[in-house]
Amino acid sequence: MTATDALHLLKQERGLVIAVIVLAIIGAVVAGRIMPPAASATAQVQVYDDARAASLLGIGDGIEAPEHDVLMDTHIRLATSPTIAKRVIDRLGLSDTSHIVLERVTVTALGRSTVLAFKATAPDADAAVKLADTWVAEYLAWRTESISSDLTAASAALAPRITAAEAQLAEVEARIKAGGHTKEIDTALIAAGNDYEELLADSARLELLASVEGPPLSIVSGATVEDASQVLSIAINALKGLIAGALLAVLLVFVRHRPTPASQPE
Repeated sequence: MTATDALHLLKQERGLVIAVIVLAIIGAVVAGRIMPPAASATAQVQVYDDARAASLLGIGDGIEAPEHDVLMDTHIRLATSPTIAKRVIDRLGLSDTSHIVLERVTVTALGRSTVLAFKATAPDADAAVKLADTWVAEYLAWRTESISSDLTAASAALAPRITAAEAQLAEVEARIKAGGHTKEIDTALIAAGNDYEELLADSARLELLASVEGPPLSIVSGATVEDASQVLSIAINALKGLIAGALLAVLLVFVRHRPTPASQPE
């Protein structure tokens, strides 16, 4: 069958084609009204883009604030980890796996700002709001726990180094007291003193960070439901019905005019 033949058949059966398309559009619109799409809710969180955030996040060796993209990408990666999903599942008593729950939540940066948008999708508005707010709460709680644990571990690792530096400095001072100053001993004294001062500065910095309550994050707004335009929803459903109806109509026309197989010779 050529394209011309196909067009001729469709024109010949235009009544059937139009009827099927109209019924498909009506069915799609009605189905969309009876079974509304899943609701979405979005919460916003502010990220502190400063040296404190860099220190608490553990990005880099210094205390300089990280690049914007590095800072935001780090938060997005951490906020969408299976660890957070598991905490949310336990908090809400969900029966889904972490993988399934992660498919319902997205975390993105709003443009070049330092605001993260936590968007959750659920069967109804209340569930979407609850999922988004719980996700934010669990992420902030996890960051607080992680930072506290990291600072405790860092302090524990620093303590023996300070003790060793004190012993080294005391040893050099004892050598000076016993034998006086020499170029070698003075060089050792300067090195030991510098090491000791750097370790004390690190200890003071850890104490300062430990005194800060909470992670470098704050909630800008709780989850709010996104109001979808009913006109847009109807238009989308109508378009889906149009496409499905057109395909079905073409299929029906070709089935009705399917050539009869040639008779087999005896």
